[in-house]
Amino acid sequence: MPFPLLIPDRIRKLKAEGRQENQQQWMAWYERQQAAQRDGQPFTEPPPAIPPSKNGK
Repeated sequence: MPFPLLIPDRIRKLKAEGRQENQQQWMAWYERQQAAQRDGQPFTEPPPAIPPSKNGK
């Protein structure tokens, strides 16, 4: 029965996709922050949410 073996692979793939999406959000925020700083503009946008860690903190 190969189906149960696919679940861990799918979980790993979803985690990797989530990490990639989070990294993209942080990079976009950082670029906006740097552009504002470079232009002498205030930057009050909060950073993206930090995903929960494995230990729940």
